[in-house]
Amino acid sequence: MSQAVLKATKITKAPALNVAFKPFENSIYDIRGRLRLLDELTLIERALFRGKEGTISEKARDFTNDVAPALFEKIETAGLEPVGDAKQLSFIKELVGYLKGLPVANITLAFAPTNTFVENLSNQISTVVGVKTLIDLIVNEYIVGGAVIEFRGKVFRQTLDIPLEEVLRREVGVLTK
Repeated sequence: MSQAVLKATKITKAPALNVAFKPFENSIYDIRGRLRLLDELTLIERALFRGKEGTISEKARDFTNDVAPALFEKIETAGLEPVGDAKQLSFIKELVGYLKGLPVANITLAFAPTNTFVENLSNQISTVVGVKTLIDLIVNEYIVGGAVIEFRGKVFRQTLDIPLEEVLRREVGVLTK
């Protein structure tokens, strides 16, 4: 991957980061992960005030036992969770808005990568760009090797299919003469 292409698209104004959002941001690397977390946060938001008192994680445990309650526990332990229903609801809405605003890099590969690969790729791109960047992964078995990366309207194509096609045309042309 060309860091020059990504650096040219470096984000100068990232979404406002509330320090308490960091555990949530760090738990996602791709679009699917963000959608799962947003679904869970929406469920928690809807259920937040159903006769329960306490922290968000305590209120959420009756409605989900996925990732979000553990993430809320982290911010509670750090003393970052707002107190009171109205502030908790506002926090969740701001968190959802923040997560929806994270930039996305479209990556086309010839294979379905492992979760570790996606995590590492997201971390590398985030480091180069300067802000957490999620991956929208597309698998295209017609790519012979390499990747196509699209980020903020710029496309970087580093695949073997075009050079291989050119070599085949040239060599087949020589063989048929």
